[in-house]
Amino acid sequence: MTSFKTHLKKMLSFTLILFLLVGTMQVNALNMDTTGSEAIFTDMPDDWSTAALKHAVENGLLVGSGGKILPNDYLTRAQMAAVIVRAFNASEKADLSGYSDVKPTDWFADSMAQAHKMGVMQGSNGKMYPANFITRQEVCAVMARAFKLEPEEKINKTFTDADKISDWAKGEVYAVVNGGYIQGHNGILDPLGYVTRAQFAQIFYNFIKQYIRTPGEYTKVADGNIMINTPDVTLKDV
Repeated sequence: MTSFKTHLKKMLSFTLILFLLVGTMQVNALNMDTTGSEAIFTDMPDDWSTAALKHAVENGLLVGSGGKILPNDYLTRAQMAAVIVRAFNASEKADLSGYSDVKPTDWFADSMAQAHKMGVMQGSNGKMYPANFITRQEVCAVMARAFKLEPEEKINKTFTDADKISDWAKGEVYAVVNGGYIQGHNGILDPLGYVTRAQFAQIFYNFIKQYIRTPGEYTKVADGNIMINTPDVTLKDV
């Protein structure tokens, strides 16, 4: 089976997490000083998020700053855009000249334009709000759109704060929850709460268990979704 540029292989099992959402990278062009599997961060946690954070770093999704991974920092919309377009190797850009808060010289201008072109991030009232911290329901919406999850009409778990999910986000939040990619904590979803980098790393790890970036034939892959970001890859007997 030969892949296209981006290929997802959906397995039957999912890894459910104890916390709500995952965290991601800080992709400020001025802060891209440490990446790759050899990176050592002085603040790398030793807890539920460690494996996901290391996975994000090893696959070039998470970028540290000044020798730190900053796991407890909140994620901004601009940073979310950067990790999504990096994961999908997006290159086409939308025209954002109609948005007053994205200037061509901003470090996030290309990422926001690419995320908008992908259809995963939208603006309102003439703004894209790149500096705003992203909420859990917004992360669900971006991930659902990026991974082509169909919006669903019902949610298969009970949360005491489910009524706080905004109407525009319900279908996509339901799809992410029902797919097993996020799980609330103690019956709480906290859809309007902000997402830390560690939390975002975890949710991305729940979506993608393996990245293939080198051409060749693969006879073993991870038990979960895989993403292939290079041509000339063959999956054999998997």
